Amino acid sequence: MMSASIPGNETARLAALRESGLLCTPDEHSFNCVTNIGARLFDVPVCLLSLVDADRQWFKSVVGLDMRESPRDVSICAHVVASGSPLVVEDTLHDLRFADNPFVRESPLVRFYAGCPVRAPTGEVLGALCVMDFEPRSFPQRKLTLLEELASLAELSLLTRRVSSAQRILAEKLELARRECLIDPLLRIWNRGGIMSILEHQKQLSIDNGAPFSTLMIDIDHFKRVNDSHGHLIGDRVLTAVVRSLQATLRAGDELGRYGGEEFLVVLPGTSAAGAQRLARRIADAVGAMRVNVPTSTVGCSVTIGCSVSIGVADWLREPAESLQSLLHRTDQALLQAKASGRNCVRMSGANAQRHTETG
Repeated sequence: MMSASIPGNETARLAALRESGLLCTPDEHSFNCVTNIGARLFDVPVCLLSLVDADRQWFKSVVGLDMRESPRDVSICAHVVASGSPLVVEDTLHDLRFADNPFVRESPLVRFYAGCPVRAPTGEVLGALCVMDFEPRSFPQRKLTLLEELASLAELSLLTRRVSSAQRILAEKLELARRECLIDPLLRIWNRGGIMSILEHQKQLSIDNGAPFSTLMIDIDHFKRVNDSHGHLIGDRVLTAVVRSLQATLRAGDELGRYGGEEFLVVLPGTSAAGAQRLARRIADAVGAMRVNVPTSTVGCSVTIGCSVSIGVADWLREPAESLQSLLHRTDQALLQAKASGRNCVRMSGANAQRHTETG
C-alpha cells in the first residue's frame, strides 16, 4: 500500500482547515445536498466530503458508509490532497497504490474511486469530494467534469457558510475531541449537552449586544407508535428524516439539538417571538409533508410513513435578563399546550401568546 505524500504547504493547509471550523461539527444541509446529489447523479452507492486532518480523514457529509472517519495513511482522498488534482481509479485492484489498501481488501471493499479537491477560499486543499463503488467502472472525462463542478458547489457552500456566533465561540473554546462528544452519533446534530452549551453562549451574546433570540421545543407526535409498529430501526430512519427536514427549513445560523428521544431544541439568534413562530409554522408544514418509505416483510413491498410535530415557542426576556431555566420552562410549557391542543400545532409562550398563536 502506498500512503499519500505530505503536501509542501501542510502547515498552512492544516491552519486553513482549522480556520474553516468544519471539523467535528454537526451535519449541515448544504453539504448533505452535495453528497446526495453526487450519489444520485453518478448512480453510486457512496459519496462523501472528506476533510484530511493531520492524522485522519473526517467526513463532513457521507452517503452510503456507516463511518465518520478513518486514518489518514489509508485514505485515498489524501492522495487528492497531496496532488491538488482530481484522481480517478477505475479498478483499485489493478492500481499498485491501492490494491492492498484495507478499504479495498476489507470492508467496505472499494473497487472504484473518483475524487476532486475541495479548497478553502484562500486556495489550500482541505479535502476531497469523492464517489465510490464496490464494483469497477469507467469514468469518462465528461463525468469527471461534472464531479469537478459539484466540488465547486461544495466550495461555494463553504464560502457562504454562516454558523451562529454561539457555535463559533463553542468551537474556539473546545478541543476537537470534546466537540465530537457534543454531537449525537445517530442524527449528527448537537446532543443535549451541545445545544445547552450553544444556548448558554447565545444568552451571553444577547446580554452583550442586546439582540433578541428565541427557542423552539419540537416533539414528534405519537412517535412511540412508529417504534411499536415498525421497530426501532425504522424509528431511527424516521428520526433521521425529520432531522433532515428540520435542517432544510432552518436558516443559516440557527442551531438544532436533540433534547430528548424524539424531542428537539432549536436556538434562533436575532429572532423575535413573532419571527420564531412563523419559522415554527414552516417547520410543522415541512415535516407534515414529509414521507418515509420503509420495506415490509413482503419482498418488493413497502409502506409510507408520515408524521407531524408539535412545537412550543418562546423568546428570551431581556429586561431583567431571564434565566435559561425559566426560558426552557416556558418553551416546554408552550409545547405541552400544543400537545394538549390536539398536536400538530404551534403554541407560543409569553404575554403575546394568545394574539400570535397559530394552529395546524
